[in-house]
Amino acid sequence: MRILIRKNYTFKIYKNRKVVSRLSTHLLRRFLSRLRTIKFSKRMKVYLRVSCGRSQDSFGKVSTDFNDGFFKNQNDLIDAFNEALSKSKGGEL
Repeated sequence: MRILIRKNYTFKIYKNRKVVSRLSTHLLRRFLSRLRTIKFSKRMKVYLRVSCGRSQDSFGKVSTDFNDGFFKNQNDLIDAFNEALSKSKGGEL
């Protein structure tokens, strides 16, 4: 059984192992506009997390479903984000 909650989009920009920028929002338009402004360079990684909702197993335990990962270039980041959105739209009801 899937419990519907608002989706949450998060990214963190790491340079030299330190967080230099972070955004967490429920608004897709705000997230995409900030995601497109990231300028990738050497020694930089971006952590992306898309929360899709909460699910409840047969024992009653509720857990949060999310997709996340670290990315070193913008093409991989955008591809992973599109994949996370398609999985969250086509999930269980």
